[in-house]
Amino acid sequence: MECQFGWGDAPRRTSIHRLFSVNSLVSVLEVEDIHSRGIKWEQYNFWQLFYLREGEGRYCTEDGNEYSVRAGQAFFRPPHKKSAIVYGDNTRNVVYIVSFECASRAMNELRCMPIQLYGEENAAMTDVIQSGVRIFEPVKGKGREQGLRLKEGVSTAVLGYVACSLERFLYMMYCRATAEQYYPDEREKVNRHIMESRLTAEIREYLRAHVNRNPTIDEIAEQFGINPVTMMKLFKRETGESIISCLTMMKLREAMRMISDSSMNFSEISEKLGFSSVSYFSRKFREKTGMTPTEFSRHQSKKR
Repeated sequence: MECQFGWGDAPRRTSIHRLFSVNSLVSVLEVEDIHSRGIKWEQYNFWQLFYLREGEGRYCTEDGNEYSVRAGQAFFRPPHKKSAIVYGDNTRNVVYIVSFECASRAMNELRCMPIQLYGEENAAMTDVIQSGVRIFEPVKGKGREQGLRLKEGVSTAVLGYVACSLERFLYMMYCRATAEQYYPDEREKVNRHIMESRLTAEIREYLRAHVNRNPTIDEIAEQFGINPVTMMKLFKRETGESIISCLTMMKLREAMRMISDSSMNFSEISEKLGFSSVSYFSRKFREKTGMTPTEFSRHQSKKR
């Protein structure tokens, strides 16, 4: 069956000029619990995209500008320009860093202050991170990590997928920076996403305050007066993870802190954080850190 679409005497074709073309992926990195030791000025010959998942900080540029950065915001560090990122001392800071080469002139529009991400933008950022971190691995040297490199066997198709995901996100940020609407009802969407992002942040705070318990989805939904199914979908869309997964991660991060800073044994920590058993706690701990609680404790002892 042949299907034809036309307007008038001939089909109408629209030529597309690509604003962005990512030439190379340098690295995609997730850094947890990062803190600064003073201001460290850095300069690279490639672009860097920063997304602060948790915490707060400051972004300082060589021309004297300084921007406050909070959780849920993204910003770009341009190449060949000195800048510094200072992370909060009293917060848990989780940041994702995407380093890439892009010579497109449209990137100049992204030399702007941090941008709060909403809805589709969060989903696009999550796609870049989740697909990107899987294809890079740390480079070991002299007992410590010395950077990242592309894993062996990563196909051209996979690289292209990550690059296209990044380009999609760049287009979204370009539209925000130039006040162009990439959805007809974007204003309504943004207003809705602002409310949803606030609700998501409140749910996170509730989970953090109840990290020693195992509140059910129904309990959490009742706390915020929202339908449980709607709440789960909203949280997943805004954060890229489920509520249960988020709570488990909070428990494991608290467990790491307790192993490092307290004299409690693993059974006491497991019970304190509401895990059903020590074996379940150990299994989840290894899934997250790549080490058993015992191995992590020995590693922390060597650092002291």
